Amino acid sequence: MRILSKLSSSLFCLLATILFAQGIHSIKKNENIAEVEFPTGKTSLQIPFNNDLGLVFFKLRINGSTPVWFNLDTGYDVSIIDAGLAKKLKLKVNNPKVIDVPGGSVETGDISGVNVNIDGLIVKNQPMQTTPLAALGGFVGHDFGGILGHDFINLFAIEIDYDKDLITFHNPESFQYDGKGESIPVEIIEGEPFLYLNILPEGRTPIKAKLKIDTGSISGLGFNKNFIEANDMPDKKQKVLDVTGLAVGGDTKNIVFKLKGFQIGSYLMKDLFAGATIDSGGFENRNDAGTFGGEILTHFSIVLDYSRKRIIFEPNSMFSKPFELDKSGLFFITEGSNYKTFKIYSLVGNSPAEKAGLKIGDKIVSINNLTPKQLSLDKLWTMMRTKEGTLYQVKIKRGKKLIHINLKLQSML
Repeated sequence: MRILSKLSSSLFCLLATILFAQGIHSIKKNENIAEVEFPTGKTSLQIPFNNDLGLVFFKLRINGSTPVWFNLDTGYDVSIIDAGLAKKLKLKVNNPKVIDVPGGSVETGDISGVNVNIDGLIVKNQPMQTTPLAALGGFVGHDFGGILGHDFINLFAIEIDYDKDLITFHNPESFQYDGKGESIPVEIIEGEPFLYLNILPEGRTPIKAKLKIDTGSISGLGFNKNFIEANDMPDKKQKVLDVTGLAVGGDTKNIVFKLKGFQIGSYLMKDLFAGATIDSGGFENRNDAGTFGGEILTHFSIVLDYSRKRIIFEPNSMFSKPFELDKSGLFFITEGSNYKTFKIYSLVGNSPAEKAGLKIGDKIVSINNLTPKQLSLDKLWTMMRTKEGTLYQVKIKRGKKLIHINLKLQSML
């Protein structure tokens, strides 16, 4: 089991016999039986979700707790609960151990007897593992209670409508798709979903790539080091950005470069950006090509229908929108109990932000008179991807000093 082995693009960047009876089905995993109960008379449930930086977040209750934020993450084979939350809820942790992950190491353990309630949709005896996750709240802008991974996703057929920010959980046996999307075969390997898709480098024939679909990744395409080396990517003449990535265990080293195209079935997406993790303690070398996540997935509505070994992609209103790379070089995090203190976590060398005089640790007082109360990480993400030449008047606090800086956006690739 590769718990927490995903790379920096993920969250900064997460099968058995099915029995049905009165809307209940069960899956056996690690001696636990997960039972699903839909609200009376229903075989599906639709709820809104928060689309934070292209990630899928919604609130649920654990063993009758107050509502807590969880992320739906196809990239994890298991479901995770934050260690602090597990302790607060007095959940018993079995088999505690320390494991290596990209960027460092974390302590984890097994938890059984967890009941999940999503607006009346109940999953009893959901197996989970625990590890420290709360600090990741600063990278998404709100509390972070856990991750629902493959062992949860596999219980349903799940529709994710990135246009309307709606997610629908279906009883997989009764689910029928009647949309206009295209069905792509999915291969589940040790709890991770892989598709065979085409990569289109500039001036070269397409490369067939085995890629993991990762709803827990902010990035679009994130390649493994051995894949780009085997396929001579990026081209030696291409401009490459060196950037810092975030993984569960800490920082990782990454590069970003431009790609001519990416093809999902018959759907061709042009002029997008790809990244690769080049140093994360060996986790960047796997026998697959890498992952694709939020920046691509938000251009579709998707259906995760693992029981039929397929994922359905249906283009939405975002499909034809050009891909934009950050034009500032800034990476923000939030701090404070209300997540309204915005701080520069990292910046790209020789970027517009660095040239303007911004520094790691600077705290945002305002941007074009927008105060932290009027901002969010998602809004900042969008603002830094607007057209080249956009000028922002940035007021920051550096220690006790209040500093005014003019930041002009400029393409870096």
